[in-house]
Amino acid sequence: VVPSPSAAIDVDPGKALRVWVQWVCWIVAGVFAALATSLSLLQIRGHLRSFAKPKLQRKIVGILWIVPIYAVNSWISLRFMGISVYVDMARDCYEAYVLHLFLSLMVSFLCHPDGDRKRLDAVFAGLDNNHKVLPHMFPFTCIFKPWPVDHAFLQICYRGTLQFCFLKPVTTFAAVVMEMNGVYNEGSFHFDSGYIYVSFVMNCSITYAAYCLVQFYLAFKKELTPHGPVPKFLCIKAILFLSFWQSVVLAGLSKFNLIHEIGRYTAADVKTGINNLLLCVEMVLIAWAHRYAFPYRAFEEMAAAKRGAREGSGGSNDSGSMVLADGATKDATGSDGGGGLERSLLSDNFALSDTLRDINEAG
Repeated sequence: VVPSPSAAIDVDPGKALRVWVQWVCWIVAGVFAALATSLSLLQIRGHLRSFAKPKLQRKIVGILWIVPIYAVNSWISLRFMGISVYVDMARDCYEAYVLHLFLSLMVSFLCHPDGDRKRLDAVFAGLDNNHKVLPHMFPFTCIFKPWPVDHAFLQICYRGTLQFCFLKPVTTFAAVVMEMNGVYNEGSFHFDSGYIYVSFVMNCSITYAAYCLVQFYLAFKKELTPHGPVPKFLCIKAILFLSFWQSVVLAGLSKFNLIHEIGRYTAADVKTGINNLLLCVEMVLIAWAHRYAFPYRAFEEMAAAKRGAREGSGGSNDSGSMVLADGATKDATGSDGGGGLERSLLSDNFALSDTLRDINEAG
């Protein structure tokens, strides 16, 4: 039962203050979470109503969903701290999925304008000599030989992001099991705690995944520049930083007793609460940045032009199946070079069919 602010005033001044602070945190976090979610849903709606380039916009919409998922999840974890470890599973897993969606989006940009993967052969052939073989940065020079930039290189990059997609839910599930058995001890860096091992594995995994993305960008920097990959990458990187390193920093502060227990809340509860409160606020900034990194206005103009062309040709289909995302339909225009492209709720919002194809290509 949630204590009301007035219930504790005459009992204990210290407890009354804690109750007021608790309520303020819940309300502030809720307002920011609602604002972030609203901004992102408007952005998602704009893309789905202007679905002129499905092979691109599927990935964009999937990336945009990270903000509502993070905002709502963080508020629930703040409000119900006892189940935060379990609730955060969905958030953590989707975070890894978004990292791969970003790589898949960059590959789609290389196949511009129609998204046909056969265009990659021309992209590889058009690379200058300085980009046909990609050297490594330290310390990866001690581990890998230079990577030739070809289809095998693309496969390596896919594997780099997909390994994070698979490891993230595995380690998250392991953390839940350890928490249930009292050996996880979130925020503890003792060797008898599971937290330190899970953090080490995830740090290695996310570092390699991010490194593959950087190498991909360095290989195709010239080809990707017109599509503004840097702001998009910074938005993804910011979420990864906020979700992982922010929690590590707070765990370190807790270790040195700069964050300590308050009333019935342990130091771990306080640390988790601060992290979730910060995430609710930060998601507003990320949602606002998404408006500039993933705009839909250009797609809106393309969709309007295609509707006009269809009406001008006397087409009988006035439903705008390509433009509206209201159930399973077909792409009537084949605007992405893929006539008959299937439309469905999951594919349009989360690019699941594209990801399954990527997994198949990664071998």
